[in-house]
Amino acid sequence: MLLLLRILRLAVLPLLGLSGLTFLGLGFGGAFMSGFTITNKSTMSVKVAPVGVIGRSDDRYPLPLYVKLPLLPLPPFPFVGSRCFTLLPGDSTTMTYDMDDINFSEIAVAVESGAMHQLVVNPSPELNQYHAPLQKHFEIVTPLTLPPASKAVQYAAEIAERPSSSGLWVYAILFGPPITYAALAACEKRVKSLAKAELSNAADSR
Repeated sequence: MLLLLRILRLAVLPLLGLSGLTFLGLGFGGAFMSGFTITNKSTMSVKVAPVGVIGRSDDRYPLPLYVKLPLLPLPPFPFVGSRCFTLLPGDSTTMTYDMDDINFSEIAVAVESGAMHQLVVNPSPELNQYHAPLQKHFEIVTPLTLPPASKAVQYAAEIAERPSSSGLWVYAILFGPPITYAALAACEKRVKSLAKAELSNAADSR
């Protein structure tokens, strides 16, 4: 058993290196993060979903959102969950996204009746791509007067509303190997302790 645990622990060592490289990659990617805030200044509850353009396509996609932990020197981590957020009157939400992957173009705004409108962030998203938006704070004052959302924006907002699990593999690589290595090391230590206790008991019984 002790030999098996040692072999397994050594086999996990390369994966620990992969965890470290992934952490460094997130740190490097932090240079391409951009943040913005959406405030609901209307008198009704709305759902907002930021969407953007990849390349020069007319299609729209949900922004790849990340989580930045305040006051901690850690890189941003992929956001897991729905990327469609409910804002009550007066509420605000701040989001961080990877501007190197997508060009922020619109904010889909769904009102209580279910109708979807759009707040245009960048009227020419095919130009000057992969740059942070010039505006960092967007206010929704009268959502019913916003133009109707295009079919592409509506489709992207529908995708954004579904829980996203695409970032789970990052967490698996980051935390899986260290936890596995620690568990194997603890088991190995326990087996050694039990073996030592058995030898001591055997010696005392003679």
